[in-house]
Amino acid sequence: MRRVLMVLLVAAFVIVISQLVPRCGGAYDVAIDRLNSCPAAVDLLGENIAGRTGIACGSTETHGSGWGHSQWTMPVGGDHGHGSFQWAAERHAGQWTILRAVLEVDGQSVDVLSCADAAAVDSSSAAPAPDAGSTPPSLAPDVHIPKDLGALAGAVEKHGKVRLAEGVDGVAKGDRCTLFVRPNPAFPASSPHNCKILVSCGEHVVYDGGENGDAHCKTAAGELKGASDSRRSAADGDPDLALILDTGHLRIRDDGEVDVLISLAH
Repeated sequence: MRRVLMVLLVAAFVIVISQLVPRCGGAYDVAIDRLNSCPAAVDLLGENIAGRTGIACGSTETHGSGWGHSQWTMPVGGDHGHGSFQWAAERHAGQWTILRAVLEVDGQSVDVLSCADAAAVDSSSAAPAPDAGSTPPSLAPDVHIPKDLGALAGAVEKHGKVRLAEGVDGVAKGDRCTLFVRPNPAFPASSPHNCKILVSCGEHVVYDGGENGDAHCKTAAGELKGASDSRRSAADGDPDLALILDTGHLRIRDDGEVDVLISLAH
C-alpha cells in the first residue's frame, strides 16, 4: 500500500512540476525573449524576466514535419516585480513565431508584441529614406490623383524589419523593408482594389505595386489604418497581404509556403 501511495505521489509531483514553467518545443524560450525585449515589461518587472513557480495553464503540440502550436498563461517575474503572461505561438519549419503576447501586472495590460517590435525597430539604424519628394519608380503615378478617387488621402510610406521569412530567395530575418501605399486611381474608395501597395526588402520586391499590387485599404478620415488582399498569385498575380498599422504588423503569404512577417516602425 505504501508503495502504491509513493508511486501516486511521485506521479502527482511530476504533473505539478511540468505545469510550473513550460519549456516544451522551444516556444517558451522564444516567448520569454520577446517579453525581455519589451521596455514596458522591464519597467514593470525588472531585468531577468522568467517563468516563476505557480500554476501555468496551456498546452504545446508539435509534429515531426516542423509544424506546431503552443498557448499558455503563466506567472512571470523579474528583479523587482511579478505578473501574469499570456501568449500563443505557431511553429513552421521548426521555427516558433509568437502570434499574441500580453502581460498583466496589477491590472495594467501590456501588448508585448507591439512593444518589443517597436523597440527592435527603434534600436536599429533606420532604413535609408528616399530623397524628399521621390516616389519608387514602379509606383510613380503618371497622372495626377485627385483625393476624391479614393478614401486614402495620399501616399503612405513605412519602414520596418523582417521578423519571419520563409520561401523567398534573398529575404531573411532582420532585413530592412519599405512599405509604400497609394490610392488606386482605377477604382473607387468602396472597391476591394482601392489602393496600390509595394513592399520591398532590400533589393527584393515581395509585393508588387506595379501591374499587380491591388489591395483594399481601410481608412479613417483619410488616414491609412490597414489593408488586405486575400487572394494569392494563382488567382490575381500577387501574394495575399494583411496589414494592421496600429500594431505595425505586415504579413505576406503565397503558394509554395511563402510567408514573410514584417514589423513596421510606428
